[in-house]
Amino acid sequence: MERVAVVPLLLVVLLGGCATGGVGTPAATGITAAPSTTATASPSPGVPAPETPSAASDLDPCGLLTKAMAEAAIYQQVGPPNIVHEGNALICAYNSISGPLPGIISASLTIYTGGKAALAEATNFYDLTPVPGVGDSAAIDVGTKVIVVSAGHLNFVISLDTGRICDDILDNPARKAACWEDIKTGLIALARTVLQAR
Repeated sequence: MERVAVVPLLLVVLLGGCATGGVGTPAATGITAAPSTTATASPSPGVPAPETPSAASDLDPCGLLTKAMAEAAIYQQVGPPNIVHEGNALICAYNSISGPLPGIISASLTIYTGGKAALAEATNFYDLTPVPGVGDSAAIDVGTKVIVVSAGHLNFVISLDTGRICDDILDNPARKAACWEDIKTGLIALARTVLQAR
């Protein structure tokens, strides 16, 4: 009789381990559990503790590009963020809900979790010009209103669509140049703000 009581108990224990992935569980919804906060043993005396920066996949793109930052960058009110996880890209995009072009004006930040190689592959079609003093390396394509930044484990692209079309300023070359310079300055300032937010 003892044998019969052990079999159901063993089945409960074994099947309990298979209970992940059901409806409403983190595996089914794509939500992962928060990282453990348990303490780890300290290293031996005289041996420095290893550095453990957060992985890029642990970063929240909407935590780095907030609604307030997006609104300041595009001079429009924006709706709630659109969050997309596509391959090795984590995307946070905000679209305008006010102004002359609601839904068209936008700001987005894309984090590439595949490292610098993934960032380079995703941005190789831009006409990039290096920008010194932003992260480990940065480059900008003012024409498409994009800045590409690498800083440690964080590799990201910021894209703005402000609705400004500088090329349409045909009558005044100085105004046209000032328009492009304003977009460049805004992208660099936003990239620096994102780096400070991490």
